[in-house]
Amino acid sequence: MSKATLLQGLIVTNSKSNIDNEKVDILISGTEAKIVKHNSQKGDFEKINFSGCFLTPAFTDLSFSLPDPGFEYRENFESAEKLALTSGFHRLCCLPNTEPVIDGKSEVNYYIKNSRQSKIEFLPLGAVSKELKGEEMSEMYDMHLSGVKAFSNADKAVKQAGLLKRALQYVQSFNGLIVSFPFDETVSVGGIMHEGEVSVSLGLKGQPELSEYLMVKRDLEILRYTGGRIHFSGISCAESVAIIKEAKKEGLKVTCDVRALNLLFTDESLKGFDSSYKVLPPLRTEKHRKALIAGLKDGTVDAISSGHRPLDTEVKDVEFIYAKYGASTLQSVWPMLIKELENKLSISQIASFLSYGPETVLGINPSQFEYGYIDNFVITNPKSDWMLDKKSNMSLSENSPFMNINHNFRVIAIFSKNKLTFNK
Repeated sequence: MSKATLLQGLIVTNSKSNIDNEKVDILISGTEAKIVKHNSQKGDFEKINFSGCFLTPAFTDLSFSLPDPGFEYRENFESAEKLALTSGFHRLCCLPNTEPVIDGKSEVNYYIKNSRQSKIEFLPLGAVSKELKGEEMSEMYDMHLSGVKAFSNADKAVKQAGLLKRALQYVQSFNGLIVSFPFDETVSVGGIMHEGEVSVSLGLKGQPELSEYLMVKRDLEILRYTGGRIHFSGISCAESVAIIKEAKKEGLKVTCDVRALNLLFTDESLKGFDSSYKVLPPLRTEKHRKALIAGLKDGTVDAISSGHRPLDTEVKDVEFIYAKYGASTLQSVWPMLIKELENKLSISQIASFLSYGPETVLGINPSQFEYGYIDNFVITNPKSDWMLDKKSNMSLSENSPFMNINHNFRVIAIFSKNKLTFNK
């Protein structure tokens, strides 16, 4: 029988815990872990000193593209597991835009099977419509019985209002969640970035914020009529924050997340025509970035998601107007948010928007942080300088705007599915 392990000197970084900012130890015996008072344990333990390191809940990502099956060379289950563990994520909500689309129980079972064999949880999002075509409802009840908690049309809006209405009504029988990506393509045909001064100066057709908040308004009107629950994935403009804030005050069951890139960058980043910044929703102006941060502070925005979209060089390293939308982001989300937002949000708050926020959206019991108990957690060294480059990159794709940027915070260990994994 192996010795119990004592992780010593960790600083609790959890705004939802009554022991936030306290220095603690964690005792791991077999598959069980519990928080104990610092230097309170006597016995024959394998001791590991983590003095000065942060202890946070393990993260959940609400918007992760895992193109397996179909495009496994961009990301597969093995690479996604390594990437998630390195990045502090123990749960990935995977979009249904695979080939074939996740629109039935057999596709869901493929994900569930791979999840059982992994150190992390792959949580598939079922498609709202068959083959994501927006014409006919998918087999949502069958997918629910197989383990799906939420239904999404990936990075496509449900164009037919009638289909969204029926979907919201249908999932209420099992308390399902509809995830909406609010983007009306017809308002911004040919647009490839935020519509504004920068797009004009670059000679590029823009995507106005109208294309987003118009869809937010429509979906909320339908929700008001049908009841049920809706989650807006990747809101990016001030108007959306204001509309959702009022809907919450009204009592509608609505949640939303913002993608990390929209908190970190603006449309100014596209001046160099770097296609790594060509994403959906588009990077908007500083006014919108500030509104998103304010939305996090006042509780309008519930969570931060990665928006991880791995792509190969053949579709990304091309002339800007032809490059596909998407960026590989997961590995740098946690350290970059701390670096850029620490003077606006505490580290504990940022951790909460990556853990408790997503869990609340999904209706999952949040990770417990209290003396005598702990489940999934992450250990971060705040003084571990590292750089995301080709060698350290865990994703199969390199379409990251964070390449060759120095980070100060590094995930050095994660406890997921009752197993402690150390990162090299």
